[in-house]
Amino acid sequence: MMPNEHMLYGFFAALIILFLFPGIGAYGFLMIFLGSVLIDADHYFAYVYLKRDISFSNAFDFFIKMGGEQRRSKKTAREPLMIFHTAEVWLLLLVLSFYSEFFLYVLVGMLIHVLLDVYSLKKSNILYIRPFSFIRYYLRKKR
Repeated sequence: MMPNEHMLYGFFAALIILFLFPGIGAYGFLMIFLGSVLIDADHYFAYVYLKRDISFSNAFDFFIKMGGEQRRSKKTAREPLMIFHTAEVWLLLLVLSFYSEFFLYVLVGMLIHVLLDVYSLKKSNILYIRPFSFIRYYLRKKR
């Protein structure tokens, strides 16, 4: 799913949550929205690590090209590990949310984002390309 789609859906999801739970206020709304968008920073970090290049434009183009190739080939292509898209990071945020609501709001935003990713990947029949766990990523690399 493209960043602009994540921004749009994340905004409306955060707005619905604000409507259902007005107690979260503008702060909760903003943190949920930002969590739903900024989770994709891990794509940039993965690109910098893999390519040793800090260009945002090149990183964006790299993942656009990778996504197109994956959708066309339907092969067992694999994405690099996206650390913020992993269950272990979500569990850490869940634990931290007992100490600060900030982490709960960010976690909710991230889960909205991941649900949209899962829907998009499943719709394209390429859900298998993304590891949603450090453990799965490590085990897959060993094969």
